[in-house]
Amino acid sequence: MASSKGTAIDILRSASSVSISNDEIAIRGNKNILVLMDGVPTTASDLSTIPAANIQSIEVITNPDASHDAGGTGGIINIISKRNRAEGFSGMVAANYGFNHFANGNIALSYNRPKTSWRFSYNVKYEDDVVNSTLNRKVHSTGYEVFQQMQSTRYTFNNNISLGVDFRINPRNRLSVDAKLIIPRLNIKQDLHNTFADYTEVRYNDVTWNRVNIEGSVAYTHIIKPEVSDLTIRASVSKIWGELPSHYFVGGVENNCSVSGGSPFIPSLQADYKHKFSVGTLSAGVKLTYRQNDVYHEFYEFADGEWIYSEAMSKDMLHTELTPAVYAMFSSRIGRSLHTKWACVVSSRP
Repeated sequence: MASSKGTAIDILRSASSVSISNDEIAIRGNKNILVLMDGVPTTASDLSTIPAANIQSIEVITNPDASHDAGGTGGIINIISKRNRAEGFSGMVAANYGFNHFANGNIALSYNRPKTSWRFSYNVKYEDDVVNSTLNRKVHSTGYEVFQQMQSTRYTFNNNISLGVDFRINPRNRLSVDAKLIIPRLNIKQDLHNTFADYTEVRYNDVTWNRVNIEGSVAYTHIIKPEVSDLTIRASVSKIWGELPSHYFVGGVENNCSVSGGSPFIPSLQADYKHKFSVGTLSAGVKLTYRQNDVYHEFYEFADGEWIYSEAMSKDMLHTELTPAVYAMFSSRIGRSLHTKWACVVSSRP
C-alpha cells in the first residue's frame, strides 16, 4: 500500500535482487544495467519521477536476451505502464504529502472507444532532505589525517508528462503511439568543515542537475493467426539534454566553478516474430540500435580577478555505436515445472 502512493523507486526497493544506494541501482551488485520504460531506454534517475499508480508491472531481467538490448550486461529493469481499457472516460487524481518534506501529485486520464484508446498522465514531485555525515581519514604510512563534517541539503523537483494512443485497426492489426516528457531538477548544497593537522578549512558546494528527456515509440502488431503467431515492428527514440552547473567556495569566496552536460541520443528499430507450436514457442527477430553521447566538462579557476579555463580539469567525450542483432529462441515446457530454452544470438558491437 505504501508503494502504491510512491514511485517506481519505492517498488524496486522491495525487490530481493535489486539494491539502491545513493540513487544508483544495481542488480545482484552489478551497476551495469539497462533501464527501460515500456521497452524504451531511459535513465535510472527517471524512476523517481514515475508514479507507482501508473505502473502495471516491473520486470527485473537478470539474464537478458538480444530482443531487449545488449547494453545492460548486469541486467535489465523494464517498467510496464498501465493501459486502462474500460469503455468510455475514466480518470484518477491523487496527492500525497509526507511530514519529511515530501509531496507529489498525479493525474491520469483515459478515453476508450471500440477502435481507439487515448491516455494522458501528469506527475509532479517535490522533496527536500538534510543529511549530516562525518569522515575521519588517516593514512598510516604518512601520518596524514583529516576530519570532515558535512551537512548536505538536497532539493528535488520533477515533472513527468506522458501521452499515448492505441488504434485497433481490426481484430488482427494494432498500432500504438506513445510520447513522454520528463523534466527532473536536483539541487544539492553542501557545507563542509575540514580539519587538517595544521589548519581548518570551510567549504561550500552548490551543484544543480538540470535535464530534459523526450521519449517516443511507435509499435505495430499484426496477428498472423490468433493465439498462434504474430509479428511486431517497433521503433523508438530517446533524447536527453542535460546540464550540471557547479559552484565551489572556500572561506566564503568562490574559487572554482564548472559546467558539465551531455545529450544522449538512442534510436532503435526492432521486429519480433512469435509462433506457438504444440511442443513450445519460437521467438525470433532483428534489432538495430544506435547510440550517441556527446559529453562535455568545463572547469574554471578564479585567479588574479578573473575566471581562467583549466585545460587539465576540463574534458570532452563523443561516443557513438551501432549495434545490429539477429536472435532466435525456442522454449518448451517438460512436465509441470521444468522449462527448457534454446537460444541463438548474433550481435555486432564496435
